[in-house]
Amino acid sequence: MKARITVVLFLAAQAFAGAALADALDRIKSANTINVAYSPDSLPFSFDKDGQPTGYSIDICKRVISQVGHAVGQSNLKVNWIAGSTLRSTPCHGSRPIRS
Repeated sequence: MKARITVVLFLAAQAFAGAALADALDRIKSANTINVAYSPDSLPFSFDKDGQPTGYSIDICKRVISQVGHAVGQSNLKVNWIAGSTLRSTPCHGSRPIRS
């Protein structure tokens, strides 16, 4: 749920900032990579299973990532799944990694 909210808020905020959205999409396209923060302890929404993020929110994130990939013309975007708490993942915008 937290990951879904983060992605939805990110996309909503970007929709109101057209230039920022274009910049984010350009960065994703040039890097062929997208960073997605999620909470690894929010069963059943997002959690780690065998070292991979899993859950309802992760499934939604994967659909959004697919659509972003189509938008930038890159169907096989590399996904950096970033595990962390909500407070830690909130600053994760666009393709910028979180630094501890």
